[in-house]
This record gives sequence, C-alpha cells and structure tokens, in this order.
Amino acid sequence: MSERRKVLELFYKHREYIDERVNAGIELYRKGYAVITVKDENGQVIPDAKVRIKQKTHDFKYGSNLFMLDELETEEKNEKYKEIMADFGNMATLPFYWDATEPEKGKTRYEKDSVKVYRRPPIDLCVEFCEKHGIEPREHALAYEGFFPKWLYGADTFETKKELERRYKEISERYANRIRTIEVTNEMEWGEGKTEFYNQPDYVEWCFKLAEKYFPHNQLVINEHTGLCWGDGCYPTDKYYSYIDAAIQKGARIDAIGMQYHQFHNRENEYKATRGTYSPLKIFWHLDLYAKFGKPIHITEVTIPAYSWEKAYRQFKEIFKDGSKYKLFLLSILITGLSHGLYKGMLDNFLVEVVGMGEMDRGVTEFFRELPGILIVFILAAFYMLSAETLYKAGAIIMLAGMAMHAVLPPTKVLAICVYSLGEHIQLGMKSTITMQYAKSGKSGVALGAQNATSQIGTLVGYLVIVLVFSLFTKDQPYTVFFAIAAVLAGVSAVFSMRVTGKSETDETKRRFYFKKKFSKYYMLEMF
Repeated sequence: MSERRKVLELFYKHREYIDERVNAGIELYRKGYAVITVKDENGQVIPDAKVRIKQKTHDFKYGSNLFMLDELETEEKNEKYKEIMADFGNMATLPFYWDATEPEKGKTRYEKDSVKVYRRPPIDLCVEFCEKHGIEPREHALAYEGFFPKWLYGADTFETKKELERRYKEISERYANRIRTIEVTNEMEWGEGKTEFYNQPDYVEWCFKLAEKYFPHNQLVINEHTGLCWGDGCYPTDKYYSYIDAAIQKGARIDAIGMQYHQFHNRENEYKATRGTYSPLKIFWHLDLYAKFGKPIHITEVTIPAYSWEKAYRQFKEIFKDGSKYKLFLLSILITGLSHGLYKGMLDNFLVEVVGMGEMDRGVTEFFRELPGILIVFILAAFYMLSAETLYKAGAIIMLAGMAMHAVLPPTKVLAICVYSLGEHIQLGMKSTITMQYAKSGKSGVALGAQNATSQIGTLVGYLVIVLVFSLFTKDQPYTVFFAIAAVLAGVSAVFSMRVTGKSETDETKRRFYFKKKFSKYYMLEMF
C-alpha cells in the first residue's frame, strides 16, 4: 500500500458510504422540479418548444484568503497572484484582524495607501479587487481576541466593550453594504485572554448581539478551530456545539456555523494525527450534528499539507532502482495524464454541443469506447510473447493515433474514441508491470502508489485547464484547438515512452488464461 493511500485509507474503506451520502444529498438538496413556459414576441405560448439550458453561476461559495494581495516580492509575482485569484473562486476572506486594522489606537489601516503590514493588505484594496472581479468578500473577524491590538491588552470589561462597539460601528459604516458575511467570533480556546472580557461567560452572546445591532442585514458567522470542530466525540455535549446552543438560547443571532479544517501535520506524524479528520464517517457524523441547528455550515479554513519536492525526489530514489528509466517512464505517465485530462474534460460536452448526440447516441458511443476494455484480455493474450515495455510503447502510439484522429476527423469521431480507448487500455495493463519491475525489492506497493499519483496529478491539471479556459468562452468554445493540444501532448508522451528501456520476460510455460468459478462475480464486475 502506498504512503498516500495508507493515509487516506478510511476514504477508500468507506467509499460506498460516501457515494450513498453524496448521491442522497444531491437528490435531496441539489435537485428540484421546474416548469418552463416559452412564449413568442406576442406573448403566445409556444407548444413543444425545445429549450437548451446552460448553468453559468451557482450559490456554492469557495475561494481563499486574500492575504497576499500586493504582498509579494516583485510586481510580476503580484500580477500573477491577482490573475490566479481572479479566476480561482467566488469568495475571498479579508484580514480584519484588529491588531492590523488599528495597530495604534485611533489610527486605522483601511485605506489603500495605508502602511504595509505583511499578509495584512488594506481592506479597501481587497474590497476593490473583489468587486472588480465579481468575488464576494468575507470579513474575518470582528471580535477575534487572539489578535486584539497590544494597546488594548489588560483592559477591563467595560473598556473592552466600549472599544469593540467603536470598532463595530466603524466597520459597519464602511463595509456593511459591501461585505455580506461577517465572522463575529473566532477561536474561543486561547486560554488566558488578553483582556478581562474574554474570560467572561457572556463574551460570545454579547459580541453577536452587538453585531446584530450594527449588521442587521448581514450573515453573522461563528467560527472555531479544527480540534474543537472535529476532535470531540460528536455528541450534543461537545464543547463547540454546547456553546453555540447556549449563545442561541440567550438570544444571540448566529446565522451560520464556521468549522476550520487545518491539517498542520508533518509527514512523519500525518497518519496518526489524521485518523479523526480523515475519517469520512466522523466527518459526516459531525456535519450531521451541527446540521441540527438548521443553519448553513461553512468550512472556513482549510490547510492541506504539501511536502517539498526535494524530499519527494529523495523518496523516489529510495523507491526505484538505480539505473532504471523510471524518470522517463513517470514523465510519460504525467504527460499522458495531462493529455487525457484535456480530452476527457471536454469530450462529453463536445459530443452533445457539436456532434449533437442524444442520450441513445451517447450510450452507443460509450459501448464502443468500452469495447477495447472487454477485448483487452484477448488482445494481450494474442501478443503474449511481447514484453510489457513493448506493449506500453505500442499503447502510446495507438493513443497518439486516436488523439490525432480527434484533431483532424469530422465531428463524428466514434472511430477515434475507440482507437484512443484501445491504446489507453493497453497502457493501463502495462504500467503496473513496468512500475514493479523498476521498483526496488520490497517497494513495489509504494512505487505503484507513486505511479498512480503521477497519473492523477496530470489528469487533474488537464481537467482544471479545461474548466478555466472553457469558462472564459461562452461562444465558439475551442474544442478543435484543445483536441490538437491533447494530440501534441500524446505525441510528446509517446517520444518519452520510446525511451523506456528494459525487457520484462514472459514465461512461455504458464497458461495465458485463468478462469476460476469462485471469481465469477469479480469477472462480471470488471466487465460491466
């Protein structure tokens, strides 16, 4: 088992449960019935009108913080950051940390030309960027005691409340009509507070009631750290659940519940540290618990560990044999994955929008696409005498031919789909064999995980490119251009594949086909 697969083993173990919950959720919350009436210019109903609907927006909010806006070392990097953030999501979290917006009492940093503070760009600058690019800004956070300004340290409850009300009023006057979502409190487990008020039992209740006064039409959110959200036993007696419930019972208007999901773990401790947060059962149980409040749940802050390429390179050297062509092999897999991601990311829409296929046509096409998968066992048996490396190269050439046909043939392309699928299935069977041949003794499982991860990364990047590019084109979407790009990438991959060396030996004395009655269900599942 690969290292990543082991870390994520609970997601694989509970795959069926995840699918059931997701599919049920889609039916319950993401679908509904609608009646569309089409009328002509005179207001007369057009009977049996054919309508084509394309969803262009949605209410699901996703994004990132905007803390590095104009904070990078060069203008070139800053422009690249803006370009990425403009296209990435539809919501951005803004740094309303009190120690940054008012580092000196009475001297605020809201204006664009304010003194720079690292990772704390001025709020006006952030709001302007969001409004320019159609991104919804999100305030973080009004009464976050962990980042109260130093000039307030040691203040008594009366003084703290007075200053908080002044802060609420200032922010309301500047941004209440421009920022819909307001995080009121955040991370209430800092131990000893910086002010007397923080340790008072009415802190949360008071902060929310004051927020309702100054932000009557905004969405007021409570937020908490990962351990408090996901680390308890998932009972109504859990600390976070209990203090939300208590605040609501005392009259606090809490409109949404924020739950952080930071995974601050080094590689060595990641497995042990994530048995709770990487358990889909526990994730769903916690979400079900907080859903009892009947309020939206926001996964507000997410950190996924990313380990250095240098360390990953060292690990690759520990996995694969010295002198093997594993680098070229993995590079060919990465580029093939990228080509495949581009191809699959647009194929279904192409067949519907350009070829004009209906549901029946797509079903027939899918049959021909999967036909090589059914026949592959017989194809490989027929070429049993060839090595895995030779078949891998042959698969690359056939995939290149299929992709090239996509780029140049008229838009029926069923033959091209079938040819590409044949090459894909031939390579699919050979990748594992070559990977294990290149792996050091006892490292085959880890090597297979690395190979699969490489392929998935390439495919995911291809999908993301299609999503980003095609979202910019509402008309004349560039299918032909990207089929050509995918063909070029398939060609590059084929070149690297040709340089893969080695010759896995076949055992002429062994049977080519193995059929056992007890595995009949497995055979049926694999075929259908």
